[in-house]
Amino acid sequence: MISKHNYEKLKDQLNCMTKDRGHYGNYSRQDWDTLPGWNKRGKSIIKGSCGYKVKMTVPIKLRIKDKKVLHSFCQQKKTLFLINQVHKKNGGKYEK
Repeated sequence: MISKHNYEKLKDQLNCMTKDRGHYGNYSRQDWDTLPGWNKRGKSIIKGSCGYKVKMTVPIKLRIKDKKVLHSFCQQKKTLFLINQVHKKNGGKYEK
């Protein structure tokens, strides 16, 4: 699931992109995630699904100084997948 901050920034862009592809609906923040995010949630991307490419703000580690980790943020291109582009992993079998 993407962060509240990123979702609020990208909500209009994602709604336009979904309508362009013919996916109509009122999608929430829980309906969007990256490939590693869906894998952590026990789901897999349906073969042939094309993700939505967006620029998101992500945290990065700068360095460790005096046992403290210094973080910063940057813009990176990420690919998001909608909930209707994934299916549930079930012991080797896949379910929608």
